[in-house]
Amino acid sequence: MSKKTDLFYIFKFNSKFLIEKAIGKDMRYTVDEARKDLNLVSLADNQVFHFLRKIKGTPFDREKLDKLYKLRNDEKSLPKVKRNLVKIEKYQKQIDDILFIPDIITVKMSSKKDYLDLTKNGFSINGIKFVRLVCTAAYLRRNIVGFINEKYFKELNEILMCGLDGKLKETNLGKFSAYYGLFMSAVNKVDTPRVCVIPDYETDLRNQMVDFIVTDPDGKRHIEEREKDMPMNWFDGMGLISPEMAKKWQTNLGLDYLPSGFVIRSAYIKGLVVPFDFHDFAKNVAFKETITDAWGKEYNIEDIDVILTISQFKMWKAYENWQEYLYYSNKYGHIWGVSRVNKKSDDEYVLTNYQYLQTLNLNKEDIHKLAQPTVDWINNIGSGKLEYVLLYLLGCQNGDVDDFEAEDILNDVEMNFVKGIMLDPDLLKDDYVRAQIYKTLKRKIKDAKIGRLWVRGNYVFQISDPYALCEWAFGMEVNGLVGAYKMYCNFWNTRTDSKQILCCRSPLVHGSEHLLRELECTDKMKYWYKYLESGIINSVKDMSVVHMSDSDYDGDENLRAARLSAFPIYRNIDIKNVVNQ
Repeated sequence: MSKKTDLFYIFKFNSKFLIEKAIGKDMRYTVDEARKDLNLVSLADNQVFHFLRKIKGTPFDREKLDKLYKLRNDEKSLPKVKRNLVKIEKYQKQIDDILFIPDIITVKMSSKKDYLDLTKNGFSINGIKFVRLVCTAAYLRRNIVGFINEKYFKELNEILMCGLDGKLKETNLGKFSAYYGLFMSAVNKVDTPRVCVIPDYETDLRNQMVDFIVTDPDGKRHIEEREKDMPMNWFDGMGLISPEMAKKWQTNLGLDYLPSGFVIRSAYIKGLVVPFDFHDFAKNVAFKETITDAWGKEYNIEDIDVILTISQFKMWKAYENWQEYLYYSNKYGHIWGVSRVNKKSDDEYVLTNYQYLQTLNLNKEDIHKLAQPTVDWINNIGSGKLEYVLLYLLGCQNGDVDDFEAEDILNDVEMNFVKGIMLDPDLLKDDYVRAQIYKTLKRKIKDAKIGRLWVRGNYVFQISDPYALCEWAFGMEVNGLVGAYKMYCNFWNTRTDSKQILCCRSPLVHGSEHLLRELECTDKMKYWYKYLESGIINSVKDMSVVHMSDSDYDGDENLRAARLSAFPIYRNIDIKNVVNQ
């Protein structure tokens, strides 16, 4: 089992509520009131919480928390007549004291005026005056702003700035706010690597046919195809991690497998790193012992654990060199964390969404064929087939159950009737149990009606050719191993029923964003990509990454499906005609 991320909770308010209750007065508000009013939200542990605990001198006591959970749950498990409600309330209060963070709140703004009123006039809750702290990229999309106890703002801000005070004169403040907001990302701490930051590899891809929206003199718009040289950042958001360091992170994260990709966070650092033996590459391909960073400093390659591109180090221009960054990072105690990794095994089947389907030219027969696997799945559950029912109720429709021990599953399952079915399958004949299953199925049927249908495929990290990245890092001509309009994918390469795959990514608004690609697999690829059991590796010779919603390689995922009959628009289409669109 992987290491679980600790969840804390904070107040979350609507701006109108705060303006009425907290501006010009000290609003009194309890955790219990917040629960009842739905103004309490859970947030995973992050660097802001970590540094706040450090400033306050209140370390997180996991052992104490686990004991309190056990004591509370033991009381709750007793029959109602024997439950001691006073004890349950006492234990819950102690749990709240550990997990509730009174010094951080988020506010959903109803208008620009509300934002200006709250930031200009200030507000107080339970004797704490709050000031603006952060607006992450995710917060910005939902008009949410984070606030902090004014008492801790100056010290916390100094830590989070990481030596950048006075260095932001020419910085885009909107982008910097998003970078600053990265400190709110949920992470699990890992060992700090030895890093070399290299320049981005940017070139023009010549003579590409692209669609332009053209406005006529009379104001009418139409699409016009033009030939254009397209600027490309071939490794945007992506770097490499040595297999040895990847194994250390595997241990840090409590995983029983080596991930093919780690989405990383540190001070102003964000992106994806994939395991690749660049030490082997340096010795046996590049014939070099050193690597040079973006500031011109040379390192022995054996002293490097991670290679980052400057697209991953968001504020690299603000520092004189990597050593200056390290000085401030160590001074303030910044950590390296992993926010996400790929699953142990890729799904065999996943759900689509309406965007993937509305862009296809489907007739009634096509729709029936596309929906049939989902109809069969629902019928198998509704008919009471044990394996289908259990996998459905456990949320493991695609074989994920193999990753868990039976004891772990029983402990994680919250619905008692599901535990009962696992212990006694005859309960499937019980009217109450059947009614509960059908009640949950109705939601799935409604979802299917709006395009959430099962197809053979999975969602995985998209990866730029790591062999090509090494060629760039060591000053070689950049060719990579994956050919133009082709992809390498271990998952589908080991399944002989498909030589072509369909790739797409949300948001998807036009049929041209469905990419049909040929699979490519050579002995050389198998050797160099041996740590990349999950993910899909793109070529550095075509625009695949741009076609998929102008994405990049910082942890973006796409859908890859192999059964092309599930997407009838592509039947009997020559792949070359598709890729040249």
